[in-house]
Amino acid sequence: MFALVVHQPWAELMAAGIKRLEHRSWATRHRGPLMVVASQKCPHLRQYRSLPRGVGVAIVNVIDCVEVEPRQYVWVLADVKRTEPLPVIGKRRILRLAFNVEKTVTEGNPAEKDEPHVP
Repeated sequence: MFALVVHQPWAELMAAGIKRLEHRSWATRHRGPLMVVASQKCPHLRQYRSLPRGVGVAIVNVIDCVEVEPRQYVWVLADVKRTEPLPVIGKRRILRLAFNVEKTVTEGNPAEKDEPHVP
């Protein structure tokens, strides 16, 4: 499984199913499941101190990537599933998860705590 590191509060908004479009300056050919990882660094640290950092917070499905302007792309996300926070060491771009993290995710670790599945 692959992951994308995103700053807070955007990672939390994705995990909540509110943010369904991710704007990037680069395209992706990836389609399918993608773990959203809250970045360890937070440019707005004081405002979002209570939000998780350095952990996977959700699994989303990347269903499309559209160029909206030259060198500006929108990734279309669907099927959001919040996960229990899983420590992930991330870097820029899309990264491949370590086997132990991928195994934990694929064995059914989504936190389905009375939260509706957001299609």
